[in-house]
Amino acid sequence: MVIFRQTPTETIGDIQTDSDRDNSHDKYIERNFWGYVKNVLNKEDTVFPSFSMTECAVYFTKTLAAVHPGKLFHIPSWIPRLSDPQVQFDLDPPSYQQVTAVIRKMKASGSPCPLDQISIICFKRCPYVRTYLTELIRAIWLSGSIPSEWKKACTILIHKKGNTSIPSNFRPITLESIPLKVFTSCLRNAMYSFLTANNFIEHNIQKGFTPNLSGTMEHTAQMANIINKARIKQRSLVITLLDLKNAFGEVHHNLIQSVLGYHHIPNLMNNLIKSLYTDFKTSVITSEFRTHFIPVGRGVLQGDCLSPLLFNMCFNTYIQHIKAEKYRLFGFSLQLLNPIHSFQFADDAAVITGQESENQHLLNRFSIWCQWSNMVVRVDKCSTFGIKKVLSKSAQYLPKLLINKDLIPTIKTGQKFEYLGRHFDFSMTNEKHKTKLISLIDELMSETDLKPLHPKNKILLYSRYVLSKLSWHFTVATISKTWVVENIDSPVNKTCNPLPKVKRSIFNYRRADFDGLRAHLRSLSLKEKISDHGDINKDWSEWKDSFLAAVKQFVPTCKFKRSKVSSLDE
Repeated sequence: MVIFRQTPTETIGDIQTDSDRDNSHDKYIERNFWGYVKNVLNKEDTVFPSFSMTECAVYFTKTLAAVHPGKLFHIPSWIPRLSDPQVQFDLDPPSYQQVTAVIRKMKASGSPCPLDQISIICFKRCPYVRTYLTELIRAIWLSGSIPSEWKKACTILIHKKGNTSIPSNFRPITLESIPLKVFTSCLRNAMYSFLTANNFIEHNIQKGFTPNLSGTMEHTAQMANIINKARIKQRSLVITLLDLKNAFGEVHHNLIQSVLGYHHIPNLMNNLIKSLYTDFKTSVITSEFRTHFIPVGRGVLQGDCLSPLLFNMCFNTYIQHIKAEKYRLFGFSLQLLNPIHSFQFADDAAVITGQESENQHLLNRFSIWCQWSNMVVRVDKCSTFGIKKVLSKSAQYLPKLLINKDLIPTIKTGQKFEYLGRHFDFSMTNEKHKTKLISLIDELMSETDLKPLHPKNKILLYSRYVLSKLSWHFTVATISKTWVVENIDSPVNKTCNPLPKVKRSIFNYRRADFDGLRAHLRSLSLKEKISDHGDINKDWSEWKDSFLAAVKQFVPTCKFKRSKVSSLDE
């Protein structure tokens, strides 16, 4: 029998009169803004699997089963050894303050494990419970063994794309017990502090799961700069995107132990991690069924706080290999020194070189590392993109590169490729992002306009929800102010006429500066991405003073906060 905790959701569907319905919308959004967004504005149907419990159990039993469980992973000679640590590992168990800091960083909305249904909110609100949990964590830390009660979890399935009758089209997310998540978070913090203090983890190439680092921004900005440099300077460039089959799910548990030793992790920590992955079991649950407990024989647990660091440590062996002296000269050089030859964000890898032969050489090294680590490259999901000088100008061409004797698919002339959410092409026109922006703003503003909301709440929706949906495209792509004015402002102004009861003439003075999107761009400090910004701060200050003086004549209760309407009574 599967037990699900039902969370009541507010609904406005039972309101009878139009007047009551209009008021209910405004009251709902003022009481619970994100609840309104989730349940009314952005209500989406959850995609459930259509396969049977038997098919599910068979698939995940095979997927999680250990492959060559007795295989040992000795560090080969071609992987450089790390130097002895200068800063020793802090083996002291976590203090109450450290456990509290971990708990406070966890989201209150996080799903508890269905087996015990203990929410993180209990630990956030009750210091006594945190004290008891701290004592429990300290005892387990010193014992070097994880209790068997913590080594049972449930796995939920998140639909990725494709046919819902195929289990591989769903992403498994493990819901662990909250005490175990707090414990593995403390373990991760201790290990990460040790690795960074001794510079054992490479951050110039691998930027995935790194605290206080916007890895996607750095990698995508650098790749865009490289493509532009190659095209403008008429230089050769070859980029190959690599894809690993079920990367997190293919990590061998013996590889984890070998990698921990490679990074000089003490035996006490090794034993804790080995104990965690020994006899760990999970049950796959859906709205229709729950499978029996399936042993996790391979892979790191997706949803566990320690898993990203363990995966990065495994991949760090390859990064240390290609950092060797003989491979440093490979790559595309933006300056005289330190050419760039690889980008890595978790399992999303890109090989970048100036010559096709150099790219092939690095691909051969990656293939050798995959054979050693038991990783599988999906050649059909890889792709390669090339630029070279043809006569007196740069042109896109089709490189011929191989992995395991299989030809890598090429990006055809004029087509785009995607890396870390940004679209790239030869001309770097950002047309794909512009198309998505127009489609997104039309959809969101049309949906907002249909709701019977007071204008102040429409502005609130726009400033807090709509702009957050648009911000990614403006962050990664270079889009001009002129394009924004011509394509984005119109649907925004149509829906968010700020003060319909106020004489419209007060907006005639520098009304363009009130347009929400440009104000948002300024607040995001994206002025450097806009070609013609002028002295924005001075102009905005002068206009805002005049605007407020005019508004006070009509609406004395109008308040502004950080140049945005925060509250406006009827």
